[in-house]
Amino acid sequence: MPLTVFAVGMAVARNPEALAAMAALGHEIASHGWRWINYHGVDEGTEREHVRLAVEAIRRVAGVAPLGWYTGRTSENTRRLVAEHGGFLYDADSYSDDLPYWEVAGEKPVLIVPYALDTNDMRFAALARFLDHVQKHDRVWICRRVEIARHWAEHYPFLAPA
Repeated sequence: MPLTVFAVGMAVARNPEALAAMAALGHEIASHGWRWINYHGVDEGTEREHVRLAVEAIRRVAGVAPLGWYTGRTSENTRRLVAEHGGFLYDADSYSDDLPYWEVAGEKPVLIVPYALDTNDMRFAALARFLDHVQKHDRVWICRRVEIARHWAEHYPFLAPA
């Protein structure tokens, strides 16, 4: 089944074979930042460099830059720095909705594909049963986050405020 893998850049650098195998299976490799730390209070220059390092680690191993971003523990600068870096189709650093939506960060439109802790990878008990169930139906769309982002951007494009 297609899935999105959130890859921490430092972990990718330390274990490139794992990420290469996931990429070879066709899974989307989204960035989960450079390190799994709380970026609140981290200076802007360091965080900007971590965005760059994370993208480069994934590009080096997967062969393509990530189209999705999810830090998980952001600073007040994270969304703007991710938008400034560019190249991302979506940002998942939000828990504020169930549907994608647009924001402006640093004067750039950013598609937000929200994340939810109730469907986080830490809750695998019922996941296998759910996936078995949905695969029995014809009209179910099982996709990676990047497909959700592409669908949303195509059908609900960014409209600049008047």
